[in-house]
Amino acid sequence: MVRNDIMRTLSDMPTVGLPAAGHLLHFELAVAYEIFGNPPRESTGGWYDVLLCGPGPGPVRVGPFTVEPDHGLERLAEADTVIVPACADIDEPPPPELVEAVRAAHAAGARVASLCTGAFVLGAAGLLDGRRATTHWAHAEELSTRHPLAVVDPDVLPDRRRPRNGRTPRRAERENPVPRRRRGSGSCTRPRPPAAGRRG
Repeated sequence: MVRNDIMRTLSDMPTVGLPAAGHLLHFELAVAYEIFGNPPRESTGGWYDVLLCGPGPGPVRVGPFTVEPDHGLERLAEADTVIVPACADIDEPPPPELVEAVRAAHAAGARVASLCTGAFVLGAAGLLDGRRATTHWAHAEELSTRHPLAVVDPDVLPDRRRPRNGRTPRRAERENPVPRRRRGSGSCTRPRPPAAGRRG
């Protein structure tokens, strides 16, 4: 996750931007949408507003699926949090418009995170320079080679060499620190409602 110097409270950060651009892995995009787009059944308060953003009008191919983004990539700059899904092929450069949109979102005050090989997009945007970062263990060396100013730690995630075939979206939510921080460390069922006057 890449933070910036703009101080904001978590309850003021309810808008999540998900870019659907480039050659993405559909599972990571679906997991992010499941976690941030659907409140837990036990929830009685507010939850996240998700902006699915694409490079232009019309559908986008994501793996074997076709999705229809509701917004252009420029809307990422209006999100409080931007989550970049994994890239399907790290040898394929991320689209320049995606890189620029992620860079602009961070400059506008968003916190930016990536899933798995989505870290290569953050690197291309210059957001990993001087920061500790990680990615899928098989690609950590390549991430470090391409972005030598980043401090790449391939061992930050547990059990990195053990297959995790039973990892469901709800289990992924329990392992994801962003919604957990929003709800507070002492509660997993009652998210804090968005503060009045929030943007987005």
